[in-house]
Amino acid sequence: MVKQPSEPAYTAERNAGIDPFARAVAGLREIYDSADPVLIPAIESNIIAFQVAVRRDKEIQAQRREIDNLKKRVTDLETTLTARQGEAGEERIVKTGT
Repeated sequence: MVKQPSEPAYTAERNAGIDPFARAVAGLREIYDSADPVLIPAIESNIIAFQVAVRRDKEIQAQRREIDNLKKRVTDLETTLTARQGEAGEERIVKTGT
């Protein structure tokens, strides 16, 4: 019979309700305390990559909001222009009789 592996520590901690940020900081502390010359630069480069991704997502969201605002403004302008063109057409019909 194959013995099932025990629950990983990170899963047990997650299930125990430990704050995810505190868990992440504790993990970083453990890695930095190890002074591992491979893991530390890897962690640092990954953190930078995540920061870039988060900043990019925020910028994309801001651009989407601006696009939505501009679309609304264009629609409002088109509605106003259509209404004024209709008014101008009615005036031309009244003045010329055609």
